[in-house]
Amino acid sequence: MRVPDGFVPGALPGFRGHLADDSPDAGTLASLLAVPRTALDDPDRCGPDSLVVIAQGIRGDALEALAMRAPGLILAENAVTAIPPHLPVVRIRDARRLLAALLHHLEPVFHREIPFAPGSGNRIHPTAVVEGVLEGDVTVEAGAYVGPHCFV
Repeated sequence: MRVPDGFVPGALPGFRGHLADDSPDAGTLASLLAVPRTALDDPDRCGPDSLVVIAQGIRGDALEALAMRAPGLILAENAVTAIPPHLPVVRIRDARRLLAALLHHLEPVFHREIPFAPGSGNRIHPTAVVEGVLEGDVTVEAGAYVGPHCFV
């Protein structure tokens, strides 16, 4: 996901609480976290301006993609051990919690292309709530919820 004006990972409120005990020394850590990033990406799409968050259980082919694409910074759980040594890594406690905090913090500035305009012929049950976009000829059943920024 692209962030047009960039962001500084270390500026995330409460960021230091997500770091594992064996993160780099303070000077190295400060320099890694102070560089603005313009994307929060997965291993298959990352580049030198990207931040990638990875958790235990990452696929081997995703680690190979990291080695070839060389992201600007990797935030990885301690259990992820096969990261190529030439890549910049900061160890974190819980990738899912950190990713949730990053997404919450960055959501207002993400640049996402709208995949399609609202369509016609949608059928929405009176008890359903639709705040997102329906492409057309979509049936939304009783009690369903389509949140904002969702496209069905």
